[in-house]
Amino acid sequence: MTSLALIRHAHTEWNAQGRIQGQSDSPLTAQGRAWAKQCARTLGVGEFQAVYASPLGRAMATAGIIGEKLGLAVSPQPGLMEQAFGAWEGKTVQELRESGLLQPQMALGWAFEPPGGESRQALLARVWESLLALGRGHPRGKVLVVAHEGVLRAVCYALLGRDYLPGEPKVLEPRTLHWLRADGVCLRIEALNQPL
Repeated sequence: MTSLALIRHAHTEWNAQGRIQGQSDSPLTAQGRAWAKQCARTLGVGEFQAVYASPLGRAMATAGIIGEKLGLAVSPQPGLMEQAFGAWEGKTVQELRESGLLQPQMALGWAFEPPGGESRQALLARVWESLLALGRGHPRGKVLVVAHEGVLRAVCYALLGRDYLPGEPKVLEPRTLHWLRADGVCLRIEALNQPL
């Protein structure tokens, strides 16, 4: 059995502007870089066998700051990329709300699929397989995974049996660590929202 510690990448310029990043990218802010350094101090040297990250720049930059402090190289894992938002990437959430395009998609729950993008169901399938592969590669170890909000929500909401609908209360707190256990073909939650 492998323990997987999942965190979201640090704050970016597009986060600050309320823009949808998807598989596009923007640099970390100074605040984001400072938070990543704080994470590394909290996590501590020697706790993890490996660090993996989405290959998108914001996740790799976050993982690189943490990995340097932990003395671990970061390995990119394509299956951990954020959901592709297609034509919506670079637009603000406010713009989409005002256009009336966002609400009908949000009401679809797991079938949510932005124009020219990827469905949450497809996202979950690739993330699930990616996490199981990390578990198989590090039996009985601890692995740190730096990914994206959509990635964390997809796997945790699936394990919690949620419908991924707008009326559901939030479960995942920002700037926290979430522990999963990978065991063969199974994933399960160990703990959510560990402070960093």
